[in-house]
Amino acid sequence: MIRPWEFVFLVSLGLVNVWLAKMLGYIPGDFYTCLSERDLEEFKKTMRRQVFWVLVCSASFGCVSPLSELLSLRWRRRLTLRLHGLYAGGQRYYKVKGDVDNPDQRIQRDADFVCKALATVANLLCTSPFKILYFTFLAHHYLGTKLLLAMYAYFVLTLTLQKAFVDSVAPLVVKRERAEAEFRSSHYRIRGKAEEIALCGSTNETRERDILNQRLGGVLSAQKKLVVYHWGLSLSSSLIDYLGSAMNYLILGIAIFSKRGVWDKDAKDLPREISNASFIIFQLIYSFSQLCDTAKNLSDLLGYAERVGELIEGLGWSPDQGSGATDPEAGATKPGGGCQEKRGPSEVLVGRQPAEFLGRSMEYSIHRAEGKVYEAARSAFPDLGLLGEAGHTLLAVPTFQLAAPGVDLNPDSGCPTHEISFEMNKLHRNYVALESEVYRELTLAGYFCDSVDPLTGGATHTRLGSRYNEVRGAQELLGYQVRELRGHPLVLHPNFGSSCYPATIFSTAPVDMVQACLEKALWKLELASDTLVSVKDLRLSYGSRTIFDDLSFDLKMGGSLYVRGNSGCGKSTLVRALCNLVEVDSGEISMPDLKLVVVLCQTPLLVSGGTVSDQISYPKTAVPAADVLSDLLEKTGLTHLQGFGGRVEQLSKGDVQRICIARVLYHKPLLAILDDALNALPAEDQDQMHARLQESNIAFISTGSGPSGSRRVGSTLDIGSR
Repeated sequence: MIRPWEFVFLVSLGLVNVWLAKMLGYIPGDFYTCLSERDLEEFKKTMRRQVFWVLVCSASFGCVSPLSELLSLRWRRRLTLRLHGLYAGGQRYYKVKGDVDNPDQRIQRDADFVCKALATVANLLCTSPFKILYFTFLAHHYLGTKLLLAMYAYFVLTLTLQKAFVDSVAPLVVKRERAEAEFRSSHYRIRGKAEEIALCGSTNETRERDILNQRLGGVLSAQKKLVVYHWGLSLSSSLIDYLGSAMNYLILGIAIFSKRGVWDKDAKDLPREISNASFIIFQLIYSFSQLCDTAKNLSDLLGYAERVGELIEGLGWSPDQGSGATDPEAGATKPGGGCQEKRGPSEVLVGRQPAEFLGRSMEYSIHRAEGKVYEAARSAFPDLGLLGEAGHTLLAVPTFQLAAPGVDLNPDSGCPTHEISFEMNKLHRNYVALESEVYRELTLAGYFCDSVDPLTGGATHTRLGSRYNEVRGAQELLGYQVRELRGHPLVLHPNFGSSCYPATIFSTAPVDMVQACLEKALWKLELASDTLVSVKDLRLSYGSRTIFDDLSFDLKMGGSLYVRGNSGCGKSTLVRALCNLVEVDSGEISMPDLKLVVVLCQTPLLVSGGTVSDQISYPKTAVPAADVLSDLLEKTGLTHLQGFGGRVEQLSKGDVQRICIARVLYHKPLLAILDDALNALPAEDQDQMHARLQESNIAFISTGSGPSGSRRVGSTLDIGSR
């Protein structure tokens, strides 16, 4: 968690402060000389040097605490994002071991305390020993009563100035605690809705993780503002402390030159009184008190670190595997698992995603088209329009297919020409099949979409413009190397080399919608038949109770199945088995990737405080356009919610279930699973919702206990009667 340079920084800062203290520590000797000789001019020069070094030391020593807090924030961000990668991925929030109590508190509070205590301990251990060793040599006897009272009076008067900073910090602390409460409630939501989120697959996990990271950002933002005021408070405190030492010498000077009281002594007696009045004794006492306090902080640090370690072990992490989170310093996590980064002029929204596609390996990534890529796309697609005025962002999706083993698409590779030609035709057919599916989905949703024809370099579907150079596009978007071959550029893929087939899709749709369409198209094209779900000879039991025995059924693309049975017969257990949340005793289950499935549970999974648009778009972040939203509300019988600005949680259960059906219609998944998700609607309305899914060619499995739900579905499976 701690980078080497951060440790070196703390040690270096401690050494610098000790050196500055040493420079300041030489001043008492100079004062001893000038005061013992009663040299007024030398005293003035020494006083000026004293004030200079006091200001320098105040600035340096005052930076120690806020810099340590900033390091603590960096460590907390780094640690918590990695814990989020473990906790909100792979359904670990659902499967976390029972002996790990309060995982949300361990992530939200314990990890924070570990980072704060670590910063405090590291700062003190790197600084206090040097201060103590040096100031020990300079400390002498205690000052007289009058001078002590003068110093105490000085510090009491300065408390009023410090109170102004304290009054400013208090409201910020309240704001910080409010942000912490929101962060904590987000973790409570995952624990309370663990099964619903797990049933919906990794896409929902990504959105929930993004919500957690967003709440974390609010906490860190509030704390950063607090750090600024803490910095001012620390600087003022440090300045007051060291100016207090200067005040000591000023009082001493006045007393000595006026020859009052105890100062009317021989020069040989003055060193003892000056040493007693030195501020070094205060620094020594303060250093010892800090070091003693470290023992408690260190013990607390070890205790909380052990709790965080138990959580990591309970989540099933091992040193040989990653956390599932990107490096937090490299950019925030984006939907789809990619990270935001910069390569040349175009922003990477979804990093390189590997896939198997029609017998060939491939990868794709999603970028914001900017700079040269944007200008080239505008020239290649005249129908693109003025995106900036329309408020859309143009996305570029470069795809790369790997040729068959032994086939190098480089004409100079020595590979037979007929093999290269055959393989390029195969890869071209694959790409056309993929981009046609994506084009159909995105244009039906109302967005611009077109692709570059690898054979001509021109637009595939819209009006032709200029040629788009795939090789130069890959160079701009991904920084891939390019080789000139017979006057023509050839892209060199870092994994595929020259055996890759590049082709690019462009669209103005939101990034999560583009990725969902790509994943859906890849899965559909990989299907060997039109069977979407296949369950064969399924057997599942809990102890001595058999839930299923020899259960088999198939569901075709666009088909529908109504699973009917009494309460407790195993309908929800079947849904969990389909989503791989329970282990079956025997049998086979073939299901689409959960990224392509939407699951609606008996208790709807809602976005806390979200609008109707937010609920429909979940787990995506881009809400539907106004005309799309209006159409969805009309199809689901929710026209009365047009312009509704209240909390969705206040609506009736029936309206909430209709909103969830609108969510399915908006996402257009390959498969929807409705686990008694329409039980608050009358029979006629249930039939209507099923009909809406069928009209959209969305395959679905719906469960229920009555006969009414089966009237508008293709087939019925009675579990209770088996």
